[in-house]
Amino acid sequence: MFEEIIIIPSFNELYSLKKILKQLSKKYKLIVIDDGSKDSTSKMLNAFKIESIINKKNIGYEKSLIKAINYTIKKYPNTKNIITFDADGEHKTSDLNKIIMFIKIKKPALLICNRKNIKRFSEKIINYFFKIKFNVEDPLSGLKVYNIKILKKYLNKIKPDHFLVNLAKNICTHKHKVLNYPIECNIVENRQPRVGNYFLSNIKILKILLII
Repeated sequence: MFEEIIIIPSFNELYSLKKILKQLSKKYKLIVIDDGSKDSTSKMLNAFKIESIINKKNIGYEKSLIKAINYTIKKYPNTKNIITFDADGEHKTSDLNKIIMFIKIKKPALLICNRKNIKRFSEKIINYFFKIKFNVEDPLSGLKVYNIKILKKYLNKIKPDHFLVNLAKNICTHKHKVLNYPIECNIVENRQPRVGNYFLSNIKILKILLII
């Protein structure tokens, strides 16, 4: 049984993903979901012998996460925690061991690893209002830890749109133990937004204010 499984969603992030796999694949159980990448991601995953889910076409970041989480819960029902970790190199792999030690002691339903150096103004606004209402920050962080028993309660009740925020909101609303763990992120050069261009991405993020 794996106590923690790390899910890594990826889309055309071959080089940063390869670096992550080199650092993590021998230490942790990983599942990568490749969201229809046009690069050589699938070949690289085969070379590393990493358990993977391959989307034939791009379905988007949040839908890919939902698909991978459902897959993991079904195949590994006795896992205690699911960790989500982005493939673009923003998160530091060196943080993982400290995060895992932290959750073993604190046992949260949800751990949000809040980024200290967020640059996008729209995300800062979301953080501000989310903290006022729920006393936790950074619901859009890609680095989170979910207790699998709590995750099962809410996963299929939430629509794919704004999945990350809606899931965090539901867990907070039902008074489960939700904690922050502050992290510093790597600077990712030429980072592409997950949805369309930067203008559309910011508009989508600001729409989240309507559901908080």
